[in-house]
Amino acid sequence: MARDAVPWPRDLLELPVDRAARLVALDFLRAAIAAAERLPDRRDHDALHDFRVAIRRLRSWLRAYEPVLHDCVSRKSLRRLGLLARATGRVRDLDVQLAGLSAAAREIGVHRRSDIVRLRARLERKRRTVDRVLQAAVTHRFGHVAARLRRELANETPRMHSNGRRMPQSMAAAAADALRDASARFRRRLDEIAAANDPRAIHRARIAAKRLRYLIEPVAGAHSEHAGVPLGQLARLQDMIGNILDVRLLLREVAAEAETATPASGRHHGLAAIAARLRRRDAEGVAWVERSWCGANATTFFATIDSLVEVLAWYGSRSWEIERKFLLRALPRRAGRAHPRGIEQGYIPGDHLVERLRRVRSDEGVQLLRTIKLGSGMARVEIEEETTAHIFDAMWPLTRGRRIRKRRYAIPHGPLVWEIDEFLDRELVLAEIELPTEDTAVKPPAWLAPYVVREVTGDPLYLNVSLAMQRRASKPKPRMAGRRARRAADGGP
Repeated sequence: MARDAVPWPRDLLELPVDRAARLVALDFLRAAIAAAERLPDRRDHDALHDFRVAIRRLRSWLRAYEPVLHDCVSRKSLRRLGLLARATGRVRDLDVQLAGLSAAAREIGVHRRSDIVRLRARLERKRRTVDRVLQAAVTHRFGHVAARLRRELANETPRMHSNGRRMPQSMAAAAADALRDASARFRRRLDEIAAANDPRAIHRARIAAKRLRYLIEPVAGAHSEHAGVPLGQLARLQDMIGNILDVRLLLREVAAEAETATPASGRHHGLAAIAARLRRRDAEGVAWVERSWCGANATTFFATIDSLVEVLAWYGSRSWEIERKFLLRALPRRAGRAHPRGIEQGYIPGDHLVERLRRVRSDEGVQLLRTIKLGSGMARVEIEEETTAHIFDAMWPLTRGRRIRKRRYAIPHGPLVWEIDEFLDRELVLAEIELPTEDTAVKPPAWLAPYVVREVTGDPLYLNVSLAMQRRASKPKPRMAGRRARRAADGGP
């Protein structure tokens, strides 16, 4: 079966674009391999369709993200995929032409006429020929292409800036750019249908619609909040334009067959009847496309795509935090030389999004911050901004039951800074270090190493939000009654 809903990871948009693009491409490749294995089974009537769709999805994806993947995916692999796509297209076209010819001939009662029988026999001969070509291509080419692509896509060479740092662009930012371009191209192709009497315009519009759909699917598959994007509208448009193109291909075959029969022979009467019927279907289909999609008729659709692009661009505009974390047995002696900052932070609960409020007290004064983090592991997306006391005080009560208090000691070591967190509401000391890239090698320095119990990077038990929700082993405080107690619990004066 074709994979219309793909279970990509929830954090796909937060991943670096080079990793995410390869992840999706490998998934499309696996779908193509699975469909190719079904092709020899003549009873599996969906195998060719699934293989063709998987190849086209893979090609569209690799072409859209070619600037990111060109270091690992070769042009030779892309050319071979193109040859396979064309071979599957010829087989599919002939299957549709044969089905369309039989259906139309029966509906108007000419299926037994000699001109129709002759055309059907010619199309069946072509079908057998192109099927042999396809089977040979899949047997001798696709296995090599698939193996080569699997090796190429497994090459996890990080993209680098000119200054040597890892490219920080997220999949969300790259997807926003790709969708923006694909949407603009699709809009231009739709305008060409009405503006020019070019029979190729409708084909170009269908290709543009397919490419746009293939780029949207991973977004909708990874984030359910984007599932409302009208992929169904694109699918219906593709089907309608596909029907128009199939009608035109069959019309071409009918015209070619009619040229071989002289009017005096009377053998082209069935062909003429079918040609008239096909021309009516073509006109009806084009009218539907113009009525539903051309001009201002697709305004709502494109507004939805524009909104999606804006959301993705917002995702992609955020900063990356790459850090490693270590559990310590005690506060290192060197921390006593640093001036600590007092930190209180609380978390506002949410289903998909958790926002952090932080109050930082230092020699410079008090700083109030709002922060959102997404993702897990060493590299996470982080967006942070300062806020006002009015906003902070209004939101702080929402964090009740989700708070931590700690002292933070910043200790430089070479070009990097180790941050030691001494928690005041439990027996816990952690060390963190923020890194310029995920590949940066780091180990605790000599002054820290004796205190390290183990590394806890990515361990959910040691995330601050998890610690904030754990039962705290703090010293009992004097009881206060009424309004005074509530103000103290909420951080008020």
